[in-house]
Amino acid sequence: MSRTAALTSLIIPLIVAGVPIIDTFSAIVRRKRAHISIGQADKGHIHHRLIQEGYNQKQAVLLIYAWCIMLSAGAAAINQVEVPMRVLIFTVLAIGSAAFAKHLHLFEPVLRHHYNKRTHEDELVTPDDPAFKQEEQAAEERKEERHHKL
Repeated sequence: MSRTAALTSLIIPLIVAGVPIIDTFSAIVRRKRAHISIGQADKGHIHHRLIQEGYNQKQAVLLIYAWCIMLSAGAAAINQVEVPMRVLIFTVLAIGSAAFAKHLHLFEPVLRHHYNKRTHEDELVTPDDPAFKQEEQAAEERKEERHHKL
C-alpha cells in the first residue's frame, strides 16, 4: 500500500503541471524534428496553435485554464479513490491530453532549417515559405529511408 501512496504522491504534481510539461516537451520534440536548436523560438506553443485554430487570445487562455482545471480536478480525484479508479482517471487524463495535443499539432515543426543555395547560408523557413515544403518532403524521405533500412 505504501508503494501506491508513494507513486501517487509523485504522479499528482506531474498531472497538475501537465500543460506546461506538455508544452515544453512538445517544443523540444518539434524543434528536434525540424533540426533546429531547442532554444530557437517558434510559434508552435499551445497558445499560438489555439490562435491559429481561430480562437482569440481570451478564448485561448480560457481553454488553457479549462485544461489545467480538468487536470487539477483529476489529480484531486486520484487522491480520493482506490487504485483501479486511479488508473482509470490517469488514463482518461493522459488520453484526453494526448488527443488535444495531437489536434493542435503540437509536435509538428513550425520552423525548418534550410540551406539556401543562392546565398550559401543556412536559414530558418516558416510554412509560408516554399522551401519549408521542400524540407518537409526531404525529412519524410529520410524517415522512409531509415524505415526501409530497418
